[in-house]
Amino acid sequence: MSFFLYGAVLRERGFATLSTGELVESATLFRKAAGVFSYLAEKVLPPLKYLLPDESPVEATSSLSSLMRIICLADAQAVTIKRAEEKENSPLLLSKLHYGISQILDEATCIMNAKPGELRHLSAAVKGLVSTCKVLHELRSQRSLAEELRGNEKIGIAILVLRHATANLKKVKTPKNEPYTSIFNEEVKDASEMLKKFEHENDFVWQQKIPTAHLLPSLQGKSIVTSIPYEPQKLEGPELSMFE
Repeated sequence: MSFFLYGAVLRERGFATLSTGELVESATLFRKAAGVFSYLAEKVLPPLKYLLPDESPVEATSSLSSLMRIICLADAQAVTIKRAEEKENSPLLLSKLHYGISQILDEATCIMNAKPGELRHLSAAVKGLVSTCKVLHELRSQRSLAEELRGNEKIGIAILVLRHATANLKKVKTPKNEPYTSIFNEEVKDASEMLKKFEHENDFVWQQKIPTAHLLPSLQGKSIVTSIPYEPQKLEGPELSMFE
């Protein structure tokens, strides 16, 4: 439990640092948290599996630690995207980074589906975090891709991408918990307004034909963050493990 708490504290410090604008330090803290959860899932918990009671808390399962590792990596990549936006990197790169988060969270979904027994007490908030963030970052990827296509004078394909994105959103249930509800609704609104803007621009300026669905470009993901391995250090004297 101490390791799990330490990983959670590092993640909270990552968010606190992010709020002050220290993006590099924030990403580092998220990556360190991912390393702690990885160490817990791979080194600490497996030998204890058959020693723990059947009704152990969910925090004592390797599945949850693996899940938290993935969430922390997604957090770190989200901070990296903020840095890329500050540097005014291309919309295409932003699209790849956003979809990279969606792909990272696919692994989290696989864990939740593969270990329903171990994670039966997993909170609805965590499940909502994974599913909502996956949808939102895929949407942001599509919007960035559309912006890239428009910049390359391919507004017809850009409109196709946005129409596909907004159509898919109608199939997604609106999250019930804040702040996810507000964020989701705002993203849906922004995507709809972007589509209307592009369609209006195309009608009066470009007059490009909108391609058929089979020409819809595939999203490409790019993950550029990794865990920072956690390595216990020894105090002089008695062999006591230190967290840092």
